[in-house]
Amino acid sequence: MRRRRQASSLTGDRGRGGRHMALTEAQLRGFLGGIVAALDTWKYGHITVDDVEQHINAGDLVPYLAATLGNDADFSLLTPEACAELNAKYLHLWQGNYRREGRKWGIHRSGLCLLVAWGLTILGHFDSYGSRGGMSVGRMAMAGEAD
Repeated sequence: MRRRRQASSLTGDRGRGGRHMALTEAQLRGFLGGIVAALDTWKYGHITVDDVEQHINAGDLVPYLAATLGNDADFSLLTPEACAELNAKYLHLWQGNYRREGRKWGIHRSGLCLLVAWGLTILGHFDSYGSRGGMSVGRMAMAGEAD
């Protein structure tokens, strides 16, 4: 019998013990789309890596971004619970990569670019584990469960 791989703390719908997670893949994609839309305006070069890291540590990343980016980014898909989980996922990445953004992702200045890079890392965990209890999209397709 094959053992099922445990979901990491970056996984989407199921965490330890199979409990339901608040952040969905669609919400994460919407969040990243909002960041990209704001980046496209060229108005937010003043948001630095240090600014983003400060708000990740404070636990108020999404409210800070919503207030700062205003109508240039839409985070309306995020519930308060999803915001808290998203912040926790970014905090997990920040703790493991403190001051290595430049070396690991090539990002030295832009806080929004860092959020996109780390968001893609989080999204990769959704993709590798899938959203159905740890099964990958490829295994779901083989089992006839993929959409």
